[in-house]
Amino acid sequence: MSDINTHNSHDPEATLAAPSILPALSSDLIATLAASSALGETWVMSDQTLMTLPADPASAGAQMSAPHDVSASPESDLSKTLSETFGPSLIALAASKGIVNTPLQDQSGVLGTRFEVSDKLGAGAYGEVWRAKDQDLKRPVAIKRFLGLPQEALGACHDELKFVGRLDHPGVPSVYQAGLTAEGNPYLVMKLLEGESLQALINKLKAGDPLAHAAFPFTRRIELIIQLLRVVAASHRAGVLHRDIKPDNIYLGPEGEVSLIDWGIAEDMEEAKRSPKLCGTPLYMSPEQAQGAPIGRESDLFSVGVVAYELMCLHSCAPEGESVWDILKAIPTHQPRNVDLVFSESQEGLVPSEYAMAIMKALKRDPSERYAYAEEMIHQLQSSLDGVFDVVCPRTLLKRNLYRFSRWVDRRPYLSLAIVYLLVPALIIMFIMLGVFAGLAIAGT
Repeated sequence: MSDINTHNSHDPEATLAAPSILPALSSDLIATLAASSALGETWVMSDQTLMTLPADPASAGAQMSAPHDVSASPESDLSKTLSETFGPSLIALAASKGIVNTPLQDQSGVLGTRFEVSDKLGAGAYGEVWRAKDQDLKRPVAIKRFLGLPQEALGACHDELKFVGRLDHPGVPSVYQAGLTAEGNPYLVMKLLEGESLQALINKLKAGDPLAHAAFPFTRRIELIIQLLRVVAASHRAGVLHRDIKPDNIYLGPEGEVSLIDWGIAEDMEEAKRSPKLCGTPLYMSPEQAQGAPIGRESDLFSVGVVAYELMCLHSCAPEGESVWDILKAIPTHQPRNVDLVFSESQEGLVPSEYAMAIMKALKRDPSERYAYAEEMIHQLQSSLDGVFDVVCPRTLLKRNLYRFSRWVDRRPYLSLAIVYLLVPALIIMFIMLGVFAGLAIAGT
């Protein structure tokens, strides 16, 4: 993790007239933000030091290396090295002592190794994630290895384990084991998620992928947001704020399940109010988060609203700017255009207005005007899917009446069938009579 507290040619004084964003920021840090274009990456401020993940995840290991860290090794050698560091194999140990008859076949070539590490899956704000196989339980797992100075790495691991451990929800990856590698790096063994990130899906939709659009119409996308909100609701009930909800941190499983990952900068809800910190991803920050002010549930829900906006209309609702500082300055006063008025060439039609109402409420600048609880937003979106929503335009008037008629047909199928049988012939007779009268009128003239 690189320390980006550096000088540059920007004039920090020129930016101080902007809304007060963490008055404690030094001029060096303001200049750093003004020079950086890492808008979609996670930022963390601590003790006048700002940190962000490098743009190239493959280079993260070298920049975040600590003494005795093996990250500087070539990746071909690193997976084998890591296989030798993550925990002993209980089955292999038992086989070596003759307790079991069939010894474990050690694919990594190191007797006693439990986890066979294969390839790097990615990097986060505090470490990197590797795919591995649990040789004892015969299942694939993900190993998150925390890097940096020992105290920082242990602190990051402790924080993530503390918050993930408080959450018992299918949308939060389970932690199977925690420990230290032979080099002293803390690590977590977690459930391996199969599928793709929400960002990958958005990229396909933006590219006009016909299969993606067929599989994810507007209604299906709203269902994904509802699933995400259920994870967020469970987190908030446990008193935990995620603080970095964005498409890259949302995972879609092969069975349609939604998981929220990377809890590295999560915080206790009360602590986030007592000791606010500038952290998160600028493009998805709430106004109060961008100002380093105390935050609550409403901040996470604002980030969900930004994600929903982008997923539905395939455009970002964040303000435009060339640097992180430009974005942070603009967020508190920025008002995005209504999502149902944004046209995308990649898809047909506009976002339905009944969904737009819920999304735009989550994006209110004033936290008191947003949803106070994730359950409220879930209720409004689910009601919209069920055809129960306010009439705000001719589209919503027509759609609500059509929904009502369809539900009436479901409740009274035989009566509706009888009405149709009577109504259709009556209409045919009416049109015939009108034609006859029109013909007579023309003949009379």
